[in-house]
Amino acid sequence: MLVQKPVKIALLGEIRAGKDTVAELIEKHIKAAKSTYFLAFADGIHKVIRKYFPEAYKEGKPRKHLQQIGQSFRVLNPDIWIDTLFNSNVFNKAARSQSNIIITDVRQPNEALRAMQEGFTVIKVTADFDVRVERAKANGDSFNLEDFYHETEMAIQQCPYDVLIDNSYTLENLEERVKEVLGEVITNEQ
Repeated sequence: MLVQKPVKIALLGEIRAGKDTVAELIEKHIKAAKSTYFLAFADGIHKVIRKYFPEAYKEGKPRKHLQQIGQSFRVLNPDIWIDTLFNSNVFNKAARSQSNIIITDVRQPNEALRAMQEGFTVIKVTADFDVRVERAKANGDSFNLEDFYHETEMAIQQCPYDVLIDNSYTLENLEERVKEVLGEVITNEQ
């Protein structure tokens, strides 16, 4: 699939729905000379964790830290992580170079709305609850079932989106759906 304009996609979805896998498949199927930048609203949160709680990474993804720090800062400024991403040097470099940009972690309604305002197509990636739990176990995630009901996970249900991808099935099914969605997105953006 040859892409003329840079593709701007923001992926919305719950824990272990498959957002990163969808991002990788999107990059695989965008046959363009442009590079692809993968960005996340949580990049700023990770900086805080690395500086003040580096030990949190010893057991894998520090989900509790991400949720607690992310939400605590949002109390003071609901757009803190949105502003951090869209004002970052990396985002500005990607935009200036006309690169493809994939935001991999939309979880809040204001994140989805801002991504849409910035010209991103918001794709919601979903999967059945039991499938997501099994993926978390298979990946060796350190989690409690309560993590799946955290307020950030519940906020996803309130987020607007442009396209839905159900990732409850095989990788082959997912790849076919991603190609189909990319065809729609690229046609609409040209």
